[in-house]
Amino acid sequence: MNLTLNDEEIKQAITQYVNKQGIDTTDKEVDVIIKSGRKGNGYTAAVTITDQPTKTVKLASDNTEEKAESNDSNDGNDNPDSIFG
Repeated sequence: MNLTLNDEEIKQAITQYVNKQGIDTTDKEVDVIIKSGRKGNGYTAAVTITDQPTKTVKLASDNTEEKAESNDSNDGNDNPDSIFG
């Protein structure tokens, strides 16, 4: 039997593995970078888990504030939690 996994399926499998190791990824962004080694050294996966920051948005109509979820993980407010050095 041969199985072929695409990038998204590989990411999902690695995320499930990380969860089984006791690391909670709920409401977090999981980035997986897969690199192939040289001269038969195989593949490695670098996994970075970051909290998704919440930003405060001021509404002009009634001067109230709401929290908005942001997918921008490069705003300097991230709290990375990588399992690889």
